[in-house]
Amino acid sequence: MDKNKSEKLKEVLNKTLNTTDIEKKLHKERDILVQKREEDEKNKAQIKKENEIKEQNIDSKNKDKEELVPKKKIKDEKKDTGLNILIFLVSILAIILLVIAIYLFTKEPTTPVEIENTEKTIIQENLKIEKESFKKLYNSSKKETLKCYKFDNGKTSPNKECKEKVISFIEKNKNALRFEIIPVVGEDDNLIFKKIESSIKHLDKNLQLKVQEYMNRGLSRERVLETSWIFKDKLGEDVILTPTNYYVKSKKNNKGVIIKAYH
Repeated sequence: MDKNKSEKLKEVLNKTLNTTDIEKKLHKERDILVQKREEDEKNKAQIKKENEIKEQNIDSKNKDKEELVPKKKIKDEKKDTGLNILIFLVSILAIILLVIAIYLFTKEPTTPVEIENTEKTIIQENLKIEKESFKKLYNSSKKETLKCYKFDNGKTSPNKECKEKVISFIEKNKNALRFEIIPVVGEDDNLIFKKIESSIKHLDKNLQLKVQEYMNRGLSRERVLETSWIFKDKLGEDVILTPTNYYVKSKKNNKGVIIKAYH
């Protein structure tokens, strides 16, 4: 190459590619490469993250399926167990009904007379027990006794002193099983009989004594009745008062009642 051509070539090169331009171009290309590399790494990281999320979702779904299978299995097993129990109970019921049916068909029919006799037997047994219990309570050996002789001559109601003694006795023995009131009649109680005695002198002596006896019985009954009202007032209508069919004729001219509380 001649000298002229060489110089022209240098001139052209100097114009198109000087040192500064080359450096700029190299820097630019390097920046492009670096940026591209960063983008590639960023894309790879994003893809990796997305893949991890997908894998986590897949694992979670698989886990839910695994948990769902045992639950379904347990539910099915419970369902089968309940069905087996129901079948067992139905079978037992069927057997019981069959036994009852066989018994009813093979048992000889009960006649009305047999039914009546059975009922009578049951009633008699119950009455026997009740009688024994009643005797045991009625004949109790444990008892408390009050003697109240402060009644006025021929009067049916107790005076204040006697009434207070009766009330105190009731409060002390309020848990007793039963109470018994026995009337006591004295000679001075025959007030009414003495008033009519002269009028019946013409009657037979035995008849006169009967009239006196009836008067004493009537007075005795009234004394028991009036005293019983005190018990009902303090213990209520449910109190058990057993009557007596006799009275005590006092030789000491006592007038009143004898009260017994049985425990």
